[in-house]
Amino acid sequence: MARGRKPPTQADPVDFAGLRSYIGYMARQAQTAVFRDFARITEETGLTPGEFSLLTLIGANPGINQITLVTLHNLDKSTLSLAIRDLMRKELIERKKDSRDGRYYALRLTRQGALLLEKATLLVEEQERKMDATLKAGERAQLLDMLRRLSKAFD
Repeated sequence: MARGRKPPTQADPVDFAGLRSYIGYMARQAQTAVFRDFARITEETGLTPGEFSLLTLIGANPGINQITLVTLHNLDKSTLSLAIRDLMRKELIERKKDSRDGRYYALRLTRQGALLLEKATLLVEEQERKMDATLKAGERAQLLDMLRRLSKAFD
């Protein structure tokens, strides 16, 4: 606390000292808001954001293997292995030897996994519409482009 300054009270405006001009800070604030709302989706489906992403990729790419998922998600193999094991335990995906290359396991959604993904996707799309409502025409495409570029900034 600078000499001679009183500590702020709840009624006083808070000085963010430039935080709101930092991309990282604002990206984290946006992520926190989205994940807080995702808690509602989690209540209804029991899926985490990561599980939703994995189920979406597996559903869209039946037979995809874990090595490909590791590359797409930029995760270490052990982290993805735990996530896959959890999804298998919940009977949302199944894993079978890949008929094209026996070194890998092909992943597919179970019927239960497909139904849960369908429900979760509807809820996520509802969330997306809420976010779209705060954006002006054309801003969604711009924002997604900027986020894609930022996500590759540290590769």
